[in-house]
Amino acid sequence: MGAIKLVISDVDGTLVTNDKRLTEASKQAVAALAARGIGFTVVSSRPPFGMRMLLEPLSLNLPIGAFNGGLVTDSKLATLEQHLIPRAAIAPESRGPSAAHIASSASRGACADGPKNRV
Repeated sequence: MGAIKLVISDVDGTLVTNDKRLTEASKQAVAALAARGIGFTVVSSRPPFGMRMLLEPLSLNLPIGAFNGGLVTDSKLATLEQHLIPRAAIAPESRGPSAAHIASSASRGACADGPKNRV
C-alpha cells in the first residue's frame, strides 16, 4: 500500500460535534495532515453554504463535496461540477421547485422558496 495522499471526511458527527462545534482536536488533526503533505477535504449532505464555517479554520483549499457529492465546489464555494436528478425522474407528487434552482441557489445558502430562508 502506498502513502496516504488525501483524507476526505464527513462533517456532522465526524469532523464537528453533534452540537456543530469544530473542536481544537479536529483543527490540530487537519493541521497535522497538512504538515505531512497530506491533502484534506470534506464531503457532506450539507449545502456548500453550510460548510463555510470550516473553510478558514481548517485552511481548506481543495474542492469540497456538498449534497453528498451531488455538487462539488472550490474552496470559495463556486460550483465546479453538479449532478442533478432529472425532473422527469421525480414522482409528480414529490415535485416542488426544480432541482436546478435548488442547486444553483445552494452555494448562496438560499432555499428554493427564496433568499429569506437560509440553510
